[in-house]
Amino acid sequence: MNTSGQPSRIVSRIIGGVTAFGGSWTYDLTPQGNAAELRITEDGEVYNPIFRAVSRFIIGHNATVDRYLADLARRVGQAP
Repeated sequence: MNTSGQPSRIVSRIIGGVTAFGGSWTYDLTPQGNAAELRITEDGEVYNPIFRAVSRFIIGHNATVDRYLADLARRVGQAP
């Protein structure tokens, strides 16, 4: 969060080269009293049909963001 107490936003994008996937991830951090709300928006694409099947049926589409949020919760002393 920035020092003004206003919402903060970070946008991360995959660019360039030949990749199996692409897209953007937007992280919005909004003050909520003594805490903050984090909203992550993923706008991703998986180009390779094999990777798309693995993501859907083996790994799970939400596995990475779920792990990220659990790690973040532990880092700030909250239960995942």
